[in-house]
Amino acid sequence: MLTLVGTGHVFDLSSAITSILYEKMPDVICLELDEKRFQALKQRRESGMRAGNTSLPILYKFLAGFQEKLAEKYGTTVGNEMLAADEFASINNIGIELIDVDAEKLLLRMWKEMKLIEKIRLFISSFTGLFISKKNVEKELEKLQENYYDYIEEISKKLPTIKKVLIDDRNEYMANKLIELNKKYKKIVAIVGDGHIEGLSKILERNKIEIEIIRLKDLLENAESRKNEIHFTVEYEAF
Repeated sequence: MLTLVGTGHVFDLSSAITSILYEKMPDVICLELDEKRFQALKQRRESGMRAGNTSLPILYKFLAGFQEKLAEKYGTTVGNEMLAADEFASINNIGIELIDVDAEKLLLRMWKEMKLIEKIRLFISSFTGLFISKKNVEKELEKLQENYYDYIEEISKKLPTIKKVLIDDRNEYMANKLIELNKKYKKIVAIVGDGHIEGLSKILERNKIEIEIIRLKDLLENAESRKNEIHFTVEYEAF
């Protein structure tokens, strides 16, 4: 069984991810990361600071900064759910597989293929996104999950290269990795951005892979209910 878990890199989902992993106890955990990003996250965990890398392309730094700003609105840091999965794997002696494309090469390729109007739209949307409220982030998330294909079609019209390179091509790459791993392991949990779930599941089902899907909205509900439980326990014990 292959379980696809749709996550959001700017939300605090560490406890929700850990809970799912204890429930599933997979043979291997797959992460939507490449080696450089994975090491950068672990470096941040060890140092307690944001991992910086001056060799990264300016576009990578710009988009990473945008994500960090959004994560701050939720009182967390980007990639905490991936670190939680890595910690779980380490404690339980479970292997980690990195299934994503090299981000530096991907973004450089995307930048070369993008038309000028797309580059302008990308920077405008990213810049305005720095000032977006939590309420608007959640509205966009709702739109994505309720009308996935309409939402992706809208992206495709405005930013066709981004849709092709960052979504479609990566879906193919990650799905192929998962298909190969499925031949080796009985129980797999793959943690990926929720926007990849629809595309990945289609490819995997086409290849007759048995899958279970856990969406981001389920993780957020799980995280919220755990917060409420903790709040109730604290209040109860206080009296």
